[in-house]
Amino acid sequence: MKPPLLAACLLGAALAHASAAFAARPLSFPVAPIQWAACGADTFADSEADVAKVKKALGQRLGDRLQCARMHVPLDHYHPEGPRMTVGLIRARALDTPKREGAYFFHIGGPGGNPGDFIIAAASKWSLADSTHAVTGWQRKVAERFDLVAVIPRGLEGGDSFQCRGIDSIESPPDALSDWAATSEAARDIAENCAANPAARWIGTEQHVFDLEQARLAMGESKLHFVGYSYGGMAGAWYRAMFPATAGRMLLDSSIDFTASIDDADLATLGERQREFQRRALRPLLAKPALYGVTGDEADVLRDIHAMPARARNAWLPLVQSAASLKATLVLGSWLAEQNWMTESEMHARLANTRFSADAPTEARVRRRAEALIGTYFGNDADVIEALDAAEPDAEVVHGNAWYNRRLGTRESVFLATRCNDNPWEGTDTHWRNVMRERSATFPAARQGVEFFSLVCTRWSARTSQRPSLEPIHHTSPFLLIHAEHDVRTPLDGAARILDRYPGARLVVAKGVSGHAILATSHTPCVESAAGHYLLTGQVPEARLSSCAYVKRPRRARHEDHHPRVPTDADELMERALQSG
Repeated sequence: MKPPLLAACLLGAALAHASAAFAARPLSFPVAPIQWAACGADTFADSEADVAKVKKALGQRLGDRLQCARMHVPLDHYHPEGPRMTVGLIRARALDTPKREGAYFFHIGGPGGNPGDFIIAAASKWSLADSTHAVTGWQRKVAERFDLVAVIPRGLEGGDSFQCRGIDSIESPPDALSDWAATSEAARDIAENCAANPAARWIGTEQHVFDLEQARLAMGESKLHFVGYSYGGMAGAWYRAMFPATAGRMLLDSSIDFTASIDDADLATLGERQREFQRRALRPLLAKPALYGVTGDEADVLRDIHAMPARARNAWLPLVQSAASLKATLVLGSWLAEQNWMTESEMHARLANTRFSADAPTEARVRRRAEALIGTYFGNDADVIEALDAAEPDAEVVHGNAWYNRRLGTRESVFLATRCNDNPWEGTDTHWRNVMRERSATFPAARQGVEFFSLVCTRWSARTSQRPSLEPIHHTSPFLLIHAEHDVRTPLDGAARILDRYPGARLVVAKGVSGHAILATSHTPCVESAAGHYLLTGQVPEARLSSCAYVKRPRRARHEDHHPRVPTDADELMERALQSG
């Protein structure tokens, strides 16, 4: 665990800073070379012992190619003479030193995603790929010719940690619709406590981009080649806008719509989650009323969803990926609507005496889902996602944002500070209360709550970031977008808007999948071919928009006694890292 930033040493810069610059400028201070060394034991630590064991084994496989470092950066790059902090770096050096062509800088999203696990897993996997394989051969070639590098976003483990005081007391966003006074007070407390740390105003995308540029210079790279996932697309675009002369190749997988605001992205996500719910669960349920024992129409089902306690909606609806799981949710939700204080044992007792369907296979499917949903409602959710996936093997989906399901800490502090600093936030309490009501009514099946953090940001007093003009991106080299057709975290519409705005952009879509961060995690031919060719040559596809059907990556068999959530190889550790971001 790295020490938190010390308020005393930062206060002077916090009071003195008054940035009037709106465009980046070359770094105006000498940049020392990075002192790379073997990664410490904390790099391979994990709350799950078996996961830590996998990480350590993969690190040993990489040997001395895997290196870590700490880089001293100005707290405020516009005032480099002021206080400094440290950020972490991690890299896997190119396999074939004589053939080395440069480095790729990775950002796995979030905000708040730590790329350490990803670099370990991706470098290990790609180094063992068969270079002659028609789909995955590019991975070996990239690993041979390029360092895989990550500048860990400031505030995260690897450098000086940033912690919002008091944020760890919030387990989930409060239920704004039922207790607005408590919601407003909680938002004020978090904003004041978080901003009390003088470092708060320099945690965000703008300063991270400066850190990227400092790392590029320190490594002696003529161009910064970038691979970004999800929110990482924002970081990549801002670098391209702030430092167009040194912007190299840029591949964005499942990118956030970096042309829009964070609130626009939130709204798009709510809409896509609602559509996904209707496509996967609601309409299939209503199409077979006799099988599932349902009556009424779509409006009736949505009314029943509204009647559930907010806690139940937030816990269950992101896990609803089929008619069977929706049936289980509706039945369990009706019990809580009648008796909100039911205990876990009471729910299981009632479940034992409940009949879901006259069809035996359907009855068994719904019952399995009901048992898993009861577990996640009461916090016994270690195996819930895996259990639902096993029951619904065709559901290539993202099961909501883990942000809502666990206590908050360093990662979430960085998430909040970046969110508040990156965008100007306006609106009165009444405005955001109306926004929450409207979105709850319009998107009842989409997980609510992120607007609470928008409310926090309206009270944020620390913001100094300047959103750069994105106009310089028009004058940079072509870049590539990869996206799943039904991505529920960063909807495809956002990537389409980026494509429309920038003639140099190219978009490749994996059709028929709801995944998020799909590069090198499947065998989808058009995605892997376009990505590999671009990463190796810088050449984008001729067609501005292309697509093909999603093809799953073959899964390894597991021993029956193996814990289902433990990553058994580099593929799964890489996916785990990306989902955490």
